[in-house]
Amino acid sequence: MKYFGGIEGGETNSTCIICNEIGECLVTTEGLGTNQWLIGMTVVVTRIAELVQQSKESANIPEDEILEALGLSLSGFRQVMLIGIMENIKIDMYMCVLHIFAFKKYKREELEDHLRSSHPNLSKNYVITEDTAGSVCTASQNGGMVLTSDINSNARLINPDGSTQTCGWGIFIGDEGSAVHIARRAIKIIFDEMDGFRGTCPDSIEGIWDLIKEYFKIKTREELMVRFYQNFDKSVIAPLCTKLAEAAAKGNRLAQYLFREAGENLGTMAAALVPKIQPDMLKSNTLNIVCVGSVWSNLPLLKEGFRQGLQKATISFAINFLRLSKSSAFGACYLAADAIKFDLPRNYSDNYDIWYQYQSKCACNVYTKQQQEQQQNHKRNLKYNHCFVLARCSTDTETKVSLKRKMPFFAGIEGGASHSTCIICDETGDCISILEGLGTNHWQIGMDLTVARLAEMVERAKELADISEDTPLDVLGLSLSGLGQKDKQQELENLLRSSFPTLAKSYVCSEDTIGSIYTASPNGGMVLISGTGSNAHLINPDGSSYNCGGWGHFIGDEGSAFHIAVRAIKIVFDDMDGLRKAPYPIDDVWNLIKAYFKIKNRGDMLPHLYKKFDKPFFARLCVKLAHVADEGDCLAKYLFDEAGENLGRMAAALIPKVQTDELKSDPFKIVCVGSVWLSMTLLVAGFLKGLQRANITFDINLVQLKKSSAFGACYHAVDAVGLHLPRNYPDNFDVLVQYSYKSKCLCNQ
Repeated sequence: MKYFGGIEGGETNSTCIICNEIGECLVTTEGLGTNQWLIGMTVVVTRIAELVQQSKESANIPEDEILEALGLSLSGFRQVMLIGIMENIKIDMYMCVLHIFAFKKYKREELEDHLRSSHPNLSKNYVITEDTAGSVCTASQNGGMVLTSDINSNARLINPDGSTQTCGWGIFIGDEGSAVHIARRAIKIIFDEMDGFRGTCPDSIEGIWDLIKEYFKIKTREELMVRFYQNFDKSVIAPLCTKLAEAAAKGNRLAQYLFREAGENLGTMAAALVPKIQPDMLKSNTLNIVCVGSVWSNLPLLKEGFRQGLQKATISFAINFLRLSKSSAFGACYLAADAIKFDLPRNYSDNYDIWYQYQSKCACNVYTKQQQEQQQNHKRNLKYNHCFVLARCSTDTETKVSLKRKMPFFAGIEGGASHSTCIICDETGDCISILEGLGTNHWQIGMDLTVARLAEMVERAKELADISEDTPLDVLGLSLSGLGQKDKQQELENLLRSSFPTLAKSYVCSEDTIGSIYTASPNGGMVLISGTGSNAHLINPDGSSYNCGGWGHFIGDEGSAFHIAVRAIKIVFDDMDGLRKAPYPIDDVWNLIKAYFKIKNRGDMLPHLYKKFDKPFFARLCVKLAHVADEGDCLAKYLFDEAGENLGRMAAALIPKVQTDELKSDPFKIVCVGSVWLSMTLLVAGFLKGLQRANITFDINLVQLKKSSAFGACYHAVDAVGLHLPRNYPDNFDVLVQYSYKSKCLCNQ
């Protein structure tokens, strides 16, 4: 008896089946996720081997019995398509699906090498492809389209000749229409509405905001930060989509809007692939689209938007929407059998149900009245553990000054996502030590590592200033990215006091924007940050404060270096997919992206988006884009104009909250912080457009600090504990541009 295996591998779970030579499925086994970008190749190999061995045991197949062929249809294996069989085998449609490049002899890919070396008795032959190929081949032998909407979203077309086209690239530059994206959009819309950042919300947010608070067991927006960064887990965020679907079914209009929007995104993805369909696939004038993922259980909510998105393409044929009734592990198994030219019996019509039909430019009609059960929530969650190595502070910018007084000493630290700055001043206001260090955002690196980095910077700065190690600073001001919550401020101070008792007598902790404002003015103002991330923060003379943004790259960071870089990649990928046409030619920006990331094709970007994701590295692409924009590239200039408008809109959202009664003859100051402001000439037109969304009744100066906001952290700390420190604010900034509310224009200083 011959045995054939197939594995459907996703991010959170996998399924293995084994069939005998007459096509009977002997066993179905569930296992953990097998996405190489999330867990690494070694763990993938171990999990695959365990699945097969468990399946063989359950089917009473002897342990030493080797499978004739094993098909692996795995999430994250778009670039790992191979076959481990004779080279001279005839290539049919299934072989073409596997992308055997020019029929030449190639070195076997990493996964097969690992499987053969670690588990030589697992299978004689391997067919390894991405997960969507298994889905299509479960339903048809002649190709088709698979439209995935689960934790992720993706559209994949496989033509009869084996050529493939894809639309969709993961959470940072895609996933529109997925469960995570729907949940993320719900949170984003609510946060923007509360900040006053975007336009009119589609409906009242109260019901959905209450739902989100209940789901995450939170009371404030700040409490969500731990979900987005420190303990980020897509498989925890995605099930919020189920709650939103329930609210939509009960009539909540904001929830209904979210699903219409998701449906339109999915329809647009399908429409992007329609022009690439080969006529041979449409002999019956019908296209099969396999709908995969739990979001499709809400098809009545998606249908209207999906039709709108699909009609962006010219469609002259009917479409059947299929729901697989069997795992796509069957398609993987069929691929494996066909690859070795074994005629494995199968009945495709047993593998799916037809949900709906779409007639050209008509509404979707129910094709079968059978109500599909919603997929079970994922029971196993992937955990993302990121390790960071503590490094010593850089001394490239250290400045050592002779110590003239022993007491007292005041210090401030400006802490960002990618780097930090520490300064120490004596009682005359002279800066006697300054140095650079690593990032200190506790959401990204954890509180323990943040404490260690802060202590190392202070101890190094004291050493540079010839201050004894056991001499505590009189006060240390900490103005750190991500430190806006009072409980986190107290936690940080407690850890510093217990772990480093001689570091400082007093601590004043605040978020990074406080230091920036107090570097330029003692009477408040606004800070507009555009560095790795973005944020706007207003402090009025009476101490009241308001925020817009600062929620990180998962639901914000518009106008930041990271956002500009991701937008560049997103626009290029969408244009190449046919999903959304770029506003300008993409060639120069695409060549720049390839050179920066050292890649040859879009698939090579996947490690950077997942396993090797590095936000500061992405952000530094913005520097290259600025150079290209300065040289005249229209798409690069468009990206900075868009970023400028986003920054202007953030400022405009806070303008109504400025205490105008306290404004004297001096213009209101907006402190521009972050490296993106070095490209002010590229931002200014868009910024003015965004700023003018507000009704402005006073003049504004956009100023740029000449000194680190560590000085503001120091000033703020000194004032907070009632001490005195001389300072001269005009020495700390330059005026970049002025806005006249009467002429409603910006002019250079």
